Amino acid sequence: MKATQKWSTMLLAGMAAMVLSFGLVLAGCDDGGVQEVKVVTDKANAVAAVTATLTSDDLGVIISWDAVDNAYDYNIYYQQEGKKTIQSFSSYAQNAKTYDPADGTEITNTDVDKWSVLAELNSRISLISSKKYRFGVQVTDFSYNDSDIVWSGYIAVP
Repeated sequence: MKATQKWSTMLLAGMAAMVLSFGLVLAGCDDGGVQEVKVVTDKANAVAAVTATLTSDDLGVIISWDAVDNAYDYNIYYQQEGKKTIQSFSSYAQNAKTYDPADGTEITNTDVDKWSVLAELNSRISLISSKKYRFGVQVTDFSYNDSDIVWSGYIAVP
């Protein structure tokens, strides 16, 4: 009988050791909860402000802003008031020339930190008469990061 008791005692001690080991393993494990993952997205520096001015001959909109450090490209957008859709248009933004507010003709720019583009109505962009629109500029930097879009105030299209 003593041999049986010895084996029983060893079996119980072995089982206790396994239960204790298993408990220690569980205590050292993660709680199984959701791991928080932080996604780092760099953004380009945004322009400070955007102005949109209708030319006095009502044939174009001059969109202007100040240059941003490390800017590779400026993307131009427009949006009708009350609509969610944002549309882009291809443009040649420049700082060598600016535009005459009267008729949109190019004139020499004396401040190379000022950028602008002329959106010729019904040529580059089609806008609906008597609606209001705003214009936005988004910066892409040399690391191909985009900024948030900075919008002008709304202007009425005649």
